[in-house]
Amino acid sequence: MSSPPIPRPPRSVLVTTLGWLTIAGGALTIPVSVISALMLSVHHYGNQSDPLGFLIVVGGPSTLFVAGVGLLLRKSWGYFLALALLSIFLLSGVVDIIRAPFAPGTTFSQSAGGVPTTTFHSGARNSIAPLLVGLALSIYLLLPSVRNEFRSPRVS
Repeated sequence: MSSPPIPRPPRSVLVTTLGWLTIAGGALTIPVSVISALMLSVHHYGNQSDPLGFLIVVGGPSTLFVAGVGLLLRKSWGYFLALALLSIFLLSGVVDIIRAPFAPGTTFSQSAGGVPTTTFHSGARNSIAPLLVGLALSIYLLLPSVRNEFRSPRVS
């Protein structure tokens, strides 16, 4: 005799929405990622070699896309990947607030190759709202009811 099927926890609308938004964000930024990788591969003079920046710009969009698929399918790897991406986002936001000037401005400098560069920064105060949204999403994903959505049903 077979055991009755284990009911799955209800699927929250916010996790589904976050999954779709994450997929859309990843899909929309993958072309930028490909172009950036091509520019780096031919040693374009406008690029500076920053390993962390490379990982974020080239690897970030596809990782975001994969995390969104995992969230939609309620896979535990998607949950942990989304939490990891949110953690990186929060950490970089805090670093931006600490390092960036509070007010918006423009910086003129010269790259390592001698090319004049202009950097526009929006100021640290513009990092606060996205940081709060990321923090709220992290807290929401850590709620027990949401974590249960990603647990695989156990067969006894």
